[in-house]
Amino acid sequence: MITNFSLPDARLALGLKVSVAYSADPDHVQAILLDETTRAIGEVSGLLGDPTPAVSLIPGFGEYSLDFTVGYHVATFVDQYGVQHELRRRLHRRLRTEGIAIAVPTQTIHLSTNGTMLLRAGEEPYVSKPEATD
Repeated sequence: MITNFSLPDARLALGLKVSVAYSADPDHVQAILLDETTRAIGEVSGLLGDPTPAVSLIPGFGEYSLDFTVGYHVATFVDQYGVQHELRRRLHRRLRTEGIAIAVPTQTIHLSTNGTMLLRAGEEPYVSKPEATD
């Protein structure tokens, strides 16, 4: 089977996932992503302005991040790689400038000795007493 990526239309719709820390304001992040992607139109070869880019909080609530999708169109199949590269660079730079952290996987570890919890994530260290058992 042969797949022709140029017919009936050479343009291609794509989505770029961007994950930020839960501490970020979703409305602010959405506005930044849309603004930066819109600014790239006419500057990034192959990125189309029609239809206009869109940003949504989809897929949404990740295990450790707020996950957005930046939707955009490119002129041809081969344009997608250069456009993705440049958009990632621009979005990363802008998020850093705005003080918005890119999410990284995190894990909370609870330490205990003989059933006594020593530390709970995000709280001051404390020692809890184990419950009595019959």
